[in-house]
Amino acid sequence: MVKTANNRIKGFDVTATITELVIIITVVIAIISLCVTWIFNQSQRKHNEESIKLQKKHNEDGVRPLCEIILSDYDEEIAVKIVNNGTGPMIITDCICTDKDSKNRNEDYKSGYAILYKVMSTNKQLAGKNLPWKDFTEYVNERSIPVGGKVVLIAFGHISDSNLKERIRDVLSKITIRVYYEDVYKNRMPMKERELSFFNRPAHDEKGNYRHVHKEGYSNTHK
Repeated sequence: MVKTANNRIKGFDVTATITELVIIITVVIAIISLCVTWIFNQSQRKHNEESIKLQKKHNEDGVRPLCEIILSDYDEEIAVKIVNNGTGPMIITDCICTDKDSKNRNEDYKSGYAILYKVMSTNKQLAGKNLPWKDFTEYVNERSIPVGGKVVLIAFGHISDSNLKERIRDVLSKITIRVYYEDVYKNRMPMKERELSFFNRPAHDEKGNYRHVHKEGYSNTHK
């Protein structure tokens, strides 16, 4: 190997070659650093997105409504109510009432306006009868029900006329109610449906007791 006075080895400029190598290595390190930074940022971004999704799901699960259609068949009250037994507010988007005795049941009673009241007040069996209305809800759609809250679709007070009471129960027993609702995040919840055939039970239980007897403030006919 022959060294020259100008730092050349067999025609190579050693200083220039080292400088070029340093530049190349610096560029490679910079590119690797950028790639590592980009990968880290993408990973962090994905982690943050997943955390946000989990937090949102946790928040939504914490305020999830649960619709129940409660029937009361007391001696002092016959009623149909929509109750929110969930953990968050319940927004009713639609309430459909199907009456087996109505020829137009697929067209009527879908607006949510006085829905069950309309069915009862227009039924032929109850025409001309002075119904003992206790309460009813005029408009159901877009109603917000808080946790533990309720909407009374219809409620009758004490009915002394046993024949009228049986007619009311018979009309109710042929009705099916479907409630569509969502939570405060606009998430659609599973539709709740219930047939009111509960009102078409035998007049007496297996012990011969009349079903409407109300003992000690409680009744076994509340479902």
